[in-house]
Amino acid sequence: MASSTIFASMAHHSIPGLTSMISNKKKANSMFRAAFLTTCTFYTIFGSAAAAYFGTESESIISLNWSTYHGPVIKALILVFPCVEAFSAFLLHVVTIAGNLYKTLPAKVTMRDTNPRLGYMLVALLCAIIPIVACAAVKDFGIVVEVTGLTGFVFLLFSPALMQIYSRKRLQREVLCHRTQYLEFSTEASEDEEDAVLSRSVPRAVSAKIQRPHLDTPYSTFLSRNWVAYAMLVVASGLFLISATMVGVSLFRLETE
Repeated sequence: MASSTIFASMAHHSIPGLTSMISNKKKANSMFRAAFLTTCTFYTIFGSAAAAYFGTESESIISLNWSTYHGPVIKALILVFPCVEAFSAFLLHVVTIAGNLYKTLPAKVTMRDTNPRLGYMLVALLCAIIPIVACAAVKDFGIVVEVTGLTGFVFLLFSPALMQIYSRKRLQREVLCHRTQYLEFSTEASEDEEDAVLSRSVPRAVSAKIQRPHLDTPYSTFLSRNWVAYAMLVVASGLFLISATMVGVSLFRLETE
């Protein structure tokens, strides 16, 4: 269940590209918060209703439960929609992932300096072929979702939390090592100790008296705090172990059938 939820919410690799198109970056937080809240609400309502109605007879893809529905038009729309939606999402993911890999890989590999158009096409083709070949080897789409969801733990939970912790620590070092107007001092710090900080000479005894510097940006929320990131790592680790165990059991049953 957790890996399926991760799979349904896997859109973080597209956020940098979407954010670049927003003129007022301060509104990015509210926009993405509203988007994820909307999708989460609809997933919860539809998933709960389907689970309550079909119970143990629920298919790995819930739309397959309408295969015996008598209304031909509604039946066709429900059965075809997941294929159309997955195909459109697949193209968007290929474009964004290919763009990220194209900029990340060395220029010699992507031919950015010699033939950038051909290099990008080859990277995009590689990004498209790998999942197609992998899915062709597995008949159960539910297994595909579960396995893909496991990789989603890295992109949606582990990586953001680790990068948040690292970036805040690095920014804190930068703030403490350079003169800055954003540095605040506790009442215990003397004027000489404050001058020592601003002159880029920060003894450990003095730094202990300094309040945490302002590390917030226009994109920061209460979720940007370190304790939230550490809590996410703990919860994500537990969910990952549970999901990995369930996926392993499903694969074992698939092999024995």
